[in-house]
Amino acid sequence: MTCNGCLDAVKRSLNKNLGPDKIKSIEGDLNEQSVTVKTTGPESEEEVLEIVKKAGKECHVFGKE
Repeated sequence: MTCNGCLDAVKRSLNKNLGPDKIKSIEGDLNEQSVTVKTTGPESEEEVLEIVKKAGKECHVFGKE
């Protein structure tokens, strides 16, 4: 994530593909160039990663809570 436009593109893609009722939160950190996505489930990490990739963004899984 290099700008708010990037973050907005990811948010739109996740809302479109998962539905807004499935998303608990989407938090972006432009300094770290990262986004944290929390869903209500049962979406897999791979499913979320694929949606972000389709939005044209490189993505990786970092830590789990």
